[in-house]
Amino acid sequence: MMLVLIASLGGVLGCSSIDLPTLKESQQAIDRIQPQIARADEAIRVVANQLPKGNDFISTVRLSAINRFLERIAGQRADDIFVQFLSTRPLIKEDKSVFGLKYTNFIDIDSGIVRVNLREFRLQQATHNVVQAKLLIEGKGRIAASGTYTGIPARVSPEMNLRLDESISLTLSATDTGTIVLAPQKKTLMLKATFTVSLLEWRIPWNQEIPLEVTDLIAPIAIPAAFRSEIPFPLPATKFGSERVEFVPHVLEMSGLRVAASGDAIELRSNVTMKKKAGR
Repeated sequence: MMLVLIASLGGVLGCSSIDLPTLKESQQAIDRIQPQIARADEAIRVVANQLPKGNDFISTVRLSAINRFLERIAGQRADDIFVQFLSTRPLIKEDKSVFGLKYTNFIDIDSGIVRVNLREFRLQQATHNVVQAKLLIEGKGRIAASGTYTGIPARVSPEMNLRLDESISLTLSATDTGTIVLAPQKKTLMLKATFTVSLLEWRIPWNQEIPLEVTDLIAPIAIPAAFRSEIPFPLPATKFGSERVEFVPHVLEMSGLRVAASGDAIELRSNVTMKKKAGR
């Protein structure tokens, strides 16, 4: 048995299945590809010199990309605002006299509800971290009106149109959670209401401006920045097997976030700390 084992070991040790290069051969192989490595290093250096410096993470977001996000907000609801008209007596009044006979024509609003929709909310330009935006609101509804014309009472239900088309300003800031926040600055907007009352032979166009605060219409908008908060990082496998590398998730923690807006772009800068995900 001992002779058989020695003979077997002798056969294994005498087998040469792996041919390793000599030091000289290895150096010659490195020298052959050295020009390719130098060209690759130079290409990387040129690109790196063109990149902005000063932070671990730098991201630029175009206003057009944010506008695509805002289009979903504007179109996700059919009725954004309800405007209720309370009883108004009288809304319109005129005293008349015909052949010495005096009478009064008047129109009252009894009630009314108009549904208003956010049609457009689009960022236009940024300067010193203040973003200008266009806000378009439109709505339709009906009101209940009553009145008297030449002494004859009547009731009508005219259609009312509302429209708000103004520019607003939003202050740009960033949070430690990696989001861009656009908060509207205080401003009183005028919602224009128009309708025409046809009471018998009396046709009266009516216009009114309804003051609205932009901070009541639009809440601060949080937009996620363009980066992943978790990435799989390759590390040597902890267990022996066919896989030499395993991918362990690491969480990216952002710190010192800063934003700057100019022209048609918003730049987000931050430092990054990579930490192994808990439980892995």
